[in-house]
Amino acid sequence: MATLPVFQTTGGRPGDIDVERLAHTTLGGGELKVESNQSRTTVRGPDVMIDLDHARGGLWAGDTARRWSAGAVELPMRSVGRIARAALTGANVLPRLGSAFRYARPRVMRAQTVTEQDGRRTVAAGEATYTQEIVVDVSGNRGVKADVLPFFGGGARFAATIGAGGHVVGVRGTWRDAVQADERKVLAVREAMEAAGVTPGDDMRVTGSTLGYYAAPPFVAQDLAFPVYAVTAEVRAGDRWVPSRVQLVPATDIGEIGVRESPTRPRADRVPWVAPTPVLRPGEALPSGLSVSAAVLRTRGLSPEDLLFRDVSGKIFLKPGLSGLDLGAIFEALRPRSFGTSWIGSLGGLGGSQANAQGFVDQMAAEGWQRRFNWGNAAAWKSDWTVHDDDWVDDVDFVFYTGHAGPDGWMLATNGVGDWINHSEVGSVANVPSDLWGQDNLEWVVIAACGPLEDDVINGGGNVHSRWIGAFDGLHLLLGYAAVTFDNTEEGRRVALYARQGMTMRQAWFRTAEEIQPSTNGYDDPYGPDVYAAAMWVGNATANNADDHLWGHGSVGPDIRNHTYSVAHFTPC
Repeated sequence: MATLPVFQTTGGRPGDIDVERLAHTTLGGGELKVESNQSRTTVRGPDVMIDLDHARGGLWAGDTARRWSAGAVELPMRSVGRIARAALTGANVLPRLGSAFRYARPRVMRAQTVTEQDGRRTVAAGEATYTQEIVVDVSGNRGVKADVLPFFGGGARFAATIGAGGHVVGVRGTWRDAVQADERKVLAVREAMEAAGVTPGDDMRVTGSTLGYYAAPPFVAQDLAFPVYAVTAEVRAGDRWVPSRVQLVPATDIGEIGVRESPTRPRADRVPWVAPTPVLRPGEALPSGLSVSAAVLRTRGLSPEDLLFRDVSGKIFLKPGLSGLDLGAIFEALRPRSFGTSWIGSLGGLGGSQANAQGFVDQMAAEGWQRRFNWGNAAAWKSDWTVHDDDWVDDVDFVFYTGHAGPDGWMLATNGVGDWINHSEVGSVANVPSDLWGQDNLEWVVIAACGPLEDDVINGGGNVHSRWIGAFDGLHLLLGYAAVTFDNTEEGRRVALYARQGMTMRQAWFRTAEEIQPSTNGYDDPYGPDVYAAAMWVGNATANNADDHLWGHGSVGPDIRNHTYSVAHFTPC
């Protein structure tokens, strides 16, 4: 009978990490604002952001002006390991480990940017990320066929990112000191899945499992580090089987991950929007918190470009000299900033999706935005994204999806069963068909799943541009992954939170991904082995949407319907 230890964690590492050195020496910050108490330290400056959680464990530090720079980055690759180790050790970021733990062999991954213009594809290597993971030493355990076991969940690893000229542009990591508290019997995989309530249906089949330990992502409380199985599976996509998100289930009778899904509410009408009553004046800015529906303007034979313009920061203004009829058309088309979610949980055998989507809902509601829909499982209709997108997905500013995905699309539902949206349904080129995402309102889409932005530059998967360029009928950013990822409850909350804190949408998503997902997943092409988050956008000679912010938190680019190039940016997790 195999047994494994369960560890009691002692929280974060108060006082260990040299925040001042990180801020000034490592990242080169100037005038900075520091706020600190017993549980947390935050540092903010024009280009520096540091979050350190003393109580729950977690560090994220970045030069926000240089981190995630799209395009070619000149690097002294032979020196990346040395520079990264110096950054991690110089600020006491790497902890001293107890006898039960040790460091695994480090690895280095590079960001990639793929630009397509006039039928030509250009690939540029970007910043390099050096990752140092912690493993559990079980070399003396005869019941386990391994010398070490990995951690899953986002914690128990550290990384430094090296940018242009060998400068450190990011440092992150999480470790909660731990001591053995118990020894527990290891359950069989099937028994562990049943105990955790993971019950694959007819459209899902388990393909394997890996034994390891759970380390919660940064900034999340964790009392116990306990054994888990990382369960791999496949889900039916039409006449094919594609990989599911990896699920973590406790491998002993101790431990719990996430929360169980509650009953999905039946489908109903959209949440009605509250009619605004602002004062509109020609030449002045559109009141904050509001957008203008292009679909409503079209019923009057008008377009947003006829009545509105943006300044260099992306703020929307009414054109000078508008008539009373013009103002009336704008008033009729006013809509509050709004969002929606679609998610596949138990319908696709996933346990974290409902809570993942709810975290997004909670953060956006706290921002003051209006929720128009939050549909899960059988209520997450594919038609909301296709034939009826004007009433749902394209009637809001920001949409979050979580569930199953692959290079060709993601899972939704039709008539109560899974039904996948395919890239062919959004068109082979932008604006053909011309009335999908962004034609009316939608700016940003997050697909928190196993894709759909796979590309040959990473693990294989074909050309992301040829598959997904048709999504850009005014859409600003398509955010997702380029590999199989792990099921979790955190992505929705974090991407919205970081956007609310002033990061660009791309930065908010990339930070979310690297805090939660592993750097490798054990899969072959096109689904692995390297795990990358990805962002796709379009541009022309005058504008692009690469650095969009959430409305009210910085600049936002224009709706681009006459793009001359497209960009896909990939960053390692």
